[in-house]
Amino acid sequence: MRHLYLLTLVYALAIPTACKTTKPLSSQMKHTLGDVSWSEGLWTYLELDQDRFIKMNPSNYLPASHELSLKAKSWIERIHAAVVAKYPEKMAGIPKPQIIVIKKASPDAFAARRRSVAYKLGVAMAGNESDSTSPLSETRPLYFAKPNQLSHNIFPVELNITVDDAPSFSTWFSKRFAPCSLEPAQRSDINWAFGADCGRESYLKLNQWTPSFVTHLAPNWVIITSGLFAALPNEESFVAVLAHELAHYYRAHVVNDSKDHYSYCYLLNDPLHKPVDREELKSLCRDLKVGRDRAGISPADAATKVGLGVYTYEQEADELALEFLTLVNIDPIRATDAWFAMFAIGMGPDSSKSEIDQCQTLFKNGWLDASGNPVTIPLGDYKDPHHSWCFRVFNTTREIKAHGYDVISPITLDIDGWRRIQSLSRTP
Repeated sequence: MRHLYLLTLVYALAIPTACKTTKPLSSQMKHTLGDVSWSEGLWTYLELDQDRFIKMNPSNYLPASHELSLKAKSWIERIHAAVVAKYPEKMAGIPKPQIIVIKKASPDAFAARRRSVAYKLGVAMAGNESDSTSPLSETRPLYFAKPNQLSHNIFPVELNITVDDAPSFSTWFSKRFAPCSLEPAQRSDINWAFGADCGRESYLKLNQWTPSFVTHLAPNWVIITSGLFAALPNEESFVAVLAHELAHYYRAHVVNDSKDHYSYCYLLNDPLHKPVDREELKSLCRDLKVGRDRAGISPADAATKVGLGVYTYEQEADELALEFLTLVNIDPIRATDAWFAMFAIGMGPDSSKSEIDQCQTLFKNGWLDASGNPVTIPLGDYKDPHHSWCFRVFNTTREIKAHGYDVISPITLDIDGWRRIQSLSRTP
């Protein structure tokens, strides 16, 4: 039987002004309220109509006219409209999100996986005065596998897109892949030129030309299963899950390398989520990322012992979802209803209901143990970007205090109507 081991660590629940977050392909970025999207990367989002999306992602989908589909769509549109109204500049140019329901009993929700896209370009090396007569083959476009690292294409390109806004695209490229920049070309038959600062890349030689630039984009689709409706206790918790997935979409999390889910490490008893500054903790953080043992002790065991946390894109999505809930007048504490429900569903054969009971007791007691001491909940599996369900409940309550979220008149949704939706979801 596993137990919910607690870290009894005293901390002050002060109200900070910011929490930490991550941008795609970067680390240790601060997140303040309103940092709702990756606003510098409009070319990181891909708008697909439903026919194109289904063709690329075949599955047993419910029709758009189905009541479950309509319920999900109404909330996606409501949240999106509220976020756009609050942050029009941050959301400018990001395709409107769409949602689709898979007929499946198990509860699940996720943002559509990234897609490889080739932007049709004519590119040469800047500063090259000689004329080239040997363009690169159409079958060998270039793409960025990691920041500032070029490589030849090794995956099939699913979509080809013609760029119709050269100046803005050049600005985006140069920001995302600095110091390698994309500059206006001198030749009339070439739209862009790689800056001279890209010459250090072994794949970009003088006189070489490339017809396309391949990168990853985030499709504008959220996918949920019909079983998700039955799994959640109320409509508010359902909206919390949708808000979590929209956070993934708006922040373009799917374009990240799936192995690079750590942003930075912080102490779990620090409500500010400040990156650790002690060298021994920085070293332990590096060990966690690569899975390196020291002196026969696993980094996860060492991290648990000292109360070290890792900030992941899943934690960011949890925290950003709380802000979205407030924008549609739902009390953000209702997100804990979703996490407790999924906690119960996720209990394995080696688990005990006592873990949930213990977490619920601590939650009701304001995260104080029987002696009145503050406790911090461990993250769980450090290799999983999803933290433990109890930690997600704990972190939700801490974030609500940290940002002073206060919905003066939260809406109350019809519980009988939700029960009818749940009944319908069992035989969609």
